[in-house]
Amino acid sequence: MARPRAYSRDIRCPACGSNQMPKNGTSKGRQVYRCGDCGRHYTHGAAYTRPSAADREQALSLLGAGVSQSAVARRFGVTPPAVHRWVKKWGLPQSPGAGAGEGSVERPR
Repeated sequence: MARPRAYSRDIRCPACGSNQMPKNGTSKGRQVYRCGDCGRHYTHGAAYTRPSAADREQALSLLGAGVSQSAVARRFGVTPPAVHRWVKKWGLPQSPGAGAGEGSVERPR
């Protein structure tokens, strides 16, 4: 029978708090761990941050004003695909009066 795996006591899963954390490769020179209980992959000591709802709303309003997704991503420290997911999930803000009547061109049938 194999010897039980020894885990580091000071490394805990940020999601479930388990210490069953086997090593799972490296990323950018840092050790990556995989939780044995919940399966989450993470890097010990990394600061995982998420833009606030106010930042997200400001980013969407900038997109509505015509700023590119790449420029918005640089400003808020996220990737362009993240900005695209925000647009898909929450949509661009609608300006008042932006409907079928103003500025739209009807196509011939």
